[in-house]
Amino acid sequence: MRSAVLFFAIALIACIAPREAHAWGKSGHRIVGAIAQARLDPKAKAAVAELLAGEPEPTLAGVSIWADYVREEVPEYRWTMPLHWVNFTAGNCNYRAQDNCHDDKCVVAAIQRYSQQLQDTWLPLAVRRDALKFVVHFVGDVHQPLHAGYAADRGGNDFQINIQREG
Repeated sequence: MRSAVLFFAIALIACIAPREAHAWGKSGHRIVGAIAQARLDPKAKAAVAELLAGEPEPTLAGVSIWADYVREEVPEYRWTMPLHWVNFTAGNCNYRAQDNCHDDKCVVAAIQRYSQQLQDTWLPLAVRRDALKFVVHFVGDVHQPLHAGYAADRGGNDFQINIQREG
């Protein structure tokens, strides 16, 4: 089981590379989850099914937006807000934890932390379930254009992009 979860976490991070950056939001996260789910081997698929049993939609797509929901709607999760991105200094996109991830509050550290929790079979199932939901979401976030960028652009949230004057 532990090796299946580790394989899943590595496969999820390695296999998801968006080709286009369309409306990330819920749709983008669900697509990331669906792609990851489709790429699971039978062992990893069984591990995910075990972890997500009881969820309203027990798939990676189904839990992919949970981290955004809890950071906005559940007070005890508000602290997770800075975990959704990583900021670089202008002109320097080389990641260094001590410069770009203060107090481990960035998406890179979050993926590492929750991947470790996901593998730890000594942790309660509920903790590992939340870890899986965070990993799925944060892998989507780290691939979202501008969620790995500069603080001034606020993760791209202040930019409105229109294609051919539509949008």
